Amino acid sequence: MAPPNFRRLLGASFNIQDKATDNFQDLAEALSENIGRRLAASLGVDPDSVFPPDGSDGRMVGRTNFERLMQSVSGEEAVRAVVLSSDIQDIEEFVAQSGSAAARAALSDAVSDLAGLAERSLVAQGVAAEGVLDTVAAEALIGSYITNTMDEALRSSIDRPASVRIRQAIVANLGQMSIAELAQSIAQEQAASIPKATTEARTQMAEADRFVNETVRRSIDPEGDRFLLAYIGPDDKITRPFCDQLVNKAFKISDFNQLRNGQTAIHPRISGGGYNCRHDVRAVVDDNKVLSDLSLQRGTITDIQAANAAVKKKAGKKKRKGRKK
Repeated sequence: MAPPNFRRLLGASFNIQDKATDNFQDLAEALSENIGRRLAASLGVDPDSVFPPDGSDGRMVGRTNFERLMQSVSGEEAVRAVVLSSDIQDIEEFVAQSGSAAARAALSDAVSDLAGLAERSLVAQGVAAEGVLDTVAAEALIGSYITNTMDEALRSSIDRPASVRIRQAIVANLGQMSIAELAQSIAQEQAASIPKATTEARTQMAEADRFVNETVRRSIDPEGDRFLLAYIGPDDKITRPFCDQLVNKAFKISDFNQLRNGQTAIHPRISGGGYNCRHDVRAVVDDNKVLSDLSLQRGTITDIQAANAAVKKKAGKKKRKGRKK
């Protein structure tokens, strides 16, 4: 039957997101040690004295311009000077080669699997959606999304902050502590940022899934007449008030377009309830039997208004708290 298959595909989509995020977290942890090892090696210290040799570490030393710059001079003041004058993009490239590029790839590589499931979720409802993303336009759109939206957000949350920390730590601490201790402290601070980076990764994976589903839907129904948008996922104690008004309901696209989650500039079609949202947005056939089989209710504009009102209510509470002395 189509509905159980639809639910199975939805579960598979969530599993892909979870696996990709777990892989990202593992690689982010390796990144922290690799940064420490490669910095130590570039500054003339055995990287094995910083962390055990279990990463890409010092074997790759000298492959980025930032490392070559540090190796080109001797003496603390000279190193400090080249680090201060280094282009931040050179330090970001060092972070990328130390492992952030691999961590980001763990996510972007999963998007093609999500796209395949997006097509199949409509096929499961009897819609001829096979191969709708195989067009040049669709492939270009998804490729641009990965490069210009998803990967850019991850670089901004990982590579740039790590580069700033590296520059600041070397400039402030070189000569005040041993090279090994300096490298370890930078790696430890990088490791402390992993939970935040993982939250960003999980958010980006969920948004990528909603994006490919929306791309499939638009490819088949550009006018928005054939489908409803279903807001699917858990409804429990930690569900946002915004999401609580929407979960397991299917809405006319014109009504859904009026949603505002108050957290992101990206519409809930892609961002759901905002950061770390656990809900998916899927196109479903506008048919009472399909909705019943999928245990979905028809949502109304009143539900949309209630979700938006919940956001405004929460924002009002934050403002009042901020005025307290």
